[in-house]
Amino acid sequence: AIVGLHIDTKPEDIIRAILEVITFEIMVNVERLEEASINISELRAVGGLAKSDTFLQLKANMMGRKITTLHISEAGTLGVAILAGSAAGVYRSIEDAVDKLVRVKKVYYPDEKMHRIYMEKFQTYKRIYPAVKDIWRPDTVI
Repeated sequence: AIVGLHIDTKPEDIIRAILEVITFEIMVNVERLEEASINISELRAVGGLAKSDTFLQLKANMMGRKITTLHISEAGTLGVAILAGSAAGVYRSIEDAVDKLVRVKKVYYPDEKMHRIYMEKFQTYKRIYPAVKDIWRPDTVI
């Protein structure tokens, strides 16, 4: 559901909202991990969206945490190289392979003012999602 559309909503507003929702869902998961006493101070971004400076800064601002990118953004490929290199004896251990292959490319730091604004929006998101999910069915188009 896209909530809050109005006559002045532009396509870029919808795209931004989609990126915000992706991040809100990550925030829900991080919140659950913290409730289980698992503290996360840094997130490493991988995959296609890890190539977008705009999205990564948005994510840092929303989450209030630093977001780090790596020189190799394809995590699956990097993981396979680490495991294969370790198994073939190219590296002494998985830890050795990680030390040699995983390199930080860029770090995005949160803007605290933006983070406070997004935390208010996050509280709203957490109220909207449960209210909408029970009334929507995948086979229904409105």
